[in-house]
Amino acid sequence: MRAKIPIALALLLVALPAAAGMSVKVDSEPGCDFTRFRTFAWADMTSVVAKITHERILAAVNRELTARGLVATDRDPDVLVSYDGSATEEVQPAEFVRGYGHGAIAGPGWYSVPEKRYRKGTLILSIADARGEKLVWRGSASDAVKEQAEKNLKKVDEAVRKLLAKFPPSAAPPATKPAPK
Repeated sequence: MRAKIPIALALLLVALPAAAGMSVKVDSEPGCDFTRFRTFAWADMTSVVAKITHERILAAVNRELTARGLVATDRDPDVLVSYDGSATEEVQPAEFVRGYGHGAIAGPGWYSVPEKRYRKGTLILSIADARGEKLVWRGSASDAVKEQAEKNLKKVDEAVRKLLAKFPPSAAPPATKPAPK
């Protein structure tokens, strides 16, 4: 029984990259004064996601931007918001891991872990200056797509929350320590 634990741990560690959690990346226009943005509206766009997912994205973004002090408007907004979503088939390659066998082949050795196929969903959220029609902020969140639709809808909320936690970008420069004398 004791030999099964290291194999299970090795298999779990190999499976972690596919299940490591949501990857969130953001980028913003250097020098942009985000404090001047007070209102937002949705840009004209064609959604390629299911209607329920589209509605969940809109609601989550509206909620998060409002929580940050922006006001939704249909007239002369400061920024235009848009999104794009996609799902791709991903493959985590087969690997060999060092571990301990069990049963008749107990002992140290190398064991194969088969490749794993999964779907990865990505949400890209873009915010553009409405007056200059210039992109000022963009973020993307990616994670494995689950089989259960309700879990994916919860991931949409999580993705929007994590993305907009980084909006607006911090204006303060990183703290630096004075050089030793």
